Amino acid sequence: RPRAPCKKYDSEQSYWIWYHRTDLGEAWDEIEQKFDLQFGESRKKGGLQCKFYRVLETHGVEKVRAQTRSAHKRLGFKVGKFGVVQRTTKRYTWM
Repeated sequence: RPRAPCKKYDSEQSYWIWYHRTDLGEAWDEIEQKFDLQFGESRKKGGLQCKFYRVLETHGVEKVRAQTRSAHKRLGFKVGKFGVVQRTTKRYTWM
């Protein structure tokens, strides 16, 4: 019997995932726990990761593997180049 599909991520949730992963540099296990606390919805790590990569693609952000090869990351500028705050005008109270 197939499972019912999960509720779609809304815009704020998408930015939250991107912000916590890139701007704050949090691990996926931590993001999974905090997502439930923030939004009252339990989401699996794989689903959060999938949404993260889709959001990056939507905003024209380099693929994560390409980011790791970039001089910016080696020099410690990863957040400035790839983070929500630098790449968008979106701001939320949790930022």
